[in-house]
Formats: sequence, structure tokens, C-alpha cells
Amino acid sequence: MPLHPPSPPIPTAFSYQGTLRLADGSLATGSYNITLNIYNVVTSGTALHTESFSNVVVRNGNFSVVVGNATPVAATVFDNANLYIGITVAPDPEMLPRQRLFPVPWAMQASQANSATVATTATTLVKDATINGLIINKGATNEGALKLTSSGPGWGSGMRFENTAANRTYGIYVGTDGIWRFADDTAAASRIYIQPNGAVRVIGLVSDTDFFSYGGIRTLQNLQVEGSASVGGNMSANGKVYAAQGFNGYCRGSGPIDVRCNKTVVAMIGRVPTKFSLENGPIGVGDPLTSSSQPGVAMKATKAGQIIGYAMQSSDAAKDGKLLVWLQLGTYIPQATLDALNNAAPANSSAADPSISELKAQLAELAAQVAKLQAAK
Repeated sequence: MPLHPPSPPIPTAFSYQGTLRLADGSLATGSYNITLNIYNVVTSGTALHTESFSNVVVRNGNFSVVVGNATPVAATVFDNANLYIGITVAPDPEMLPRQRLFPVPWAMQASQANSATVATTATTLVKDATINGLIINKGATNEGALKLTSSGPGWGSGMRFENTAANRTYGIYVGTDGIWRFADDTAAASRIYIQPNGAVRVIGLVSDTDFFSYGGIRTLQNLQVEGSASVGGNMSANGKVYAAQGFNGYCRGSGPIDVRCNKTVVAMIGRVPTKFSLENGPIGVGDPLTSSSQPGVAMKATKAGQIIGYAMQSSDAAKDGKLLVWLQLGTYIPQATLDALNNAAPANSSAADPSISELKAQLAELAAQVAKLQAAK
């Protein structure tokens, strides 16, 4: 249901009264044929509206006609600031001077409405205007339904969202610096920045740290972990390997990721160059990787256990001591181990073989992790 009932059409007709005198100045009485023209100029010009009235009754000089009753007046006629009425009484030419049309005093407020239940077109809303239940339908055009523009200083154009019950106000703004800000206006603080180059910065994502996204790599600033945070180094905490690669070579303005020079960011998932060793032999494309005996350095995983991801290039193709790795924390079980599990003795014999029990526990853990990943999609 619409918020308001449809408004009735606005009539375009209006009443016009005048006094008609004869050539000698006496008041006319009788029936006359009168033509009324509306102009937007005092003299000459082309009539915006023309309407003729036959057998108009005139008594003691007074007459009245309804303009627009027989021939509707186009709405665009009243788009002009000044309008003038020209009267012709047949068979004489149009009388001079033309009479200017004036609005009644209270109608002058129509240029700035204090209240409008339904408005077909609104070019300008006055400052602090209040609108309840506004619905904007852009139709089939390719333009946005609502456009906010500003060239002023500060945050520039935007909109605010306020809930008086919660005593909270938020805003979305585009500043003269081209940055799109999502702000907490109550706290007078920006929460999300979107840079013109597409980089995103989120304030307070994890313990008031900054979040950055560029080129598909997601990073967290100030991640609190134990261990190495060197460029391309794997991080570890509490004796466990985490899929996190440290970066400390980027500073504001000197790299694609917008960070401060005194902070360290880490990549949590995705394609990342990683330090490696050949402790477990050469690394091929697709090989699982785990932590080596060297802190912060990865190696090929040859035993069942936790891994940080998979090699996307071979160790022979690596450059500068790093190879490209797809970071994805998980558990690796060698094919030989899987074959042994599939061909293992019945369950009642597993207690006598601790290795089988351990492998089955690892397989169950892997299955649980896969189910968790599938549920998160």
C-alpha cells in the first residue's frame, strides 16, 4: 500500500474578473465576445495561452470568465516568473497596457513549501528539511536514484543516519581528498576508508588494528604473535605453525599496501612469497609445506601433520630465496599413510598398533577441518 493516497490533479483553470468601459468611458452592459491571451512579456511577443469567450455577460462594466476551463492552461505557462494578461473585445484590437498577474499573498510561500504530503517533482530541499517515509524510485535509467554533490572543504558530500533511541549517528562521506569515509559521527571518528585506488582501511577490526586490502591480499596490522615477523617468514605461536607471512618492507607512500613504517603486517591467506629450505628435499609445484628446523622457514612436508599451504612453483624456479606459496592452514596425510589406513586391520587390533590409532585420529581431525571449511562457504 502507498504511504499516502494519490493526490487529486491540480486544476489549471483560474477565475479572472475585470471592468469593461466603452470608448466614452461609460460602463458597458450587454453581451461581448472576449479573447484573453497570457504573455511573459509586457509588449509584443507570442502568447503562451489563448482562449476565447463568446457572449460574455457584462453588467455595469463587470465581467468574469474562467481561464483554462474550455482550453486547459499548460503547466509550463506558470514556470515563468512574470505573466501578463492581454484582453481583446471584438471587433477592437487588444487593449493596452497588458495587466500583470499577481499571486495572492499566502501563495507566495509555494516557492518554499513548509509541508508537502506528495510532491511529483522537488528540485531543491531547504536546509534541515524533514521527510518521513521517503521512497526514491530511479526507474529504468542508468543513473543512481539519489545523487549528493558537494565541493566544499572537509568531508564534503554525504549523508547521516541517526537513531535517537540509541543516541547514535553514523555518516557516509566523500571528501575533497577523494576518500570515501564511513564515520561514527557520535564519536567524531572515521571507521572505514576506501581510497581512490581501491585500497580499504578498517579501523578497530582486531583489537583496534588496521585492516588493508590490495590486489586480493588481505593483511592485518599489529597481529600479536610470537616468533619471526621478517619478510617472507612463517610465524608461529605456542609451538604451532600459523599460515601467516610477515611483511615489514612497506611504508606509507612507498608501496601498494598503506601501512606505517613502525608496524608489521602479515598475509593470512593467498599467494605469498615464502622463505624455504631443502631440508626434506627439492620442492615441486603442489607440494605441501610445513615449518622446518630453521625458524620462519618452510620446507616440504613428508609426514602427516599440520601444514601452512602448498607450493605454487618449484624450488628450482624460486627467486631471492623465496618461492610462491598458496597459504592455507590445514593437515597433510601422505598417500602411503592413507593407503595404510584403508588397508588397516580391524578396529579391535588398533589398540595393539599405536601408529594406526594415531593415523586414524589424524584422519578424523582432517575430516573435521574439511567439514568446517565446507560449512563456512
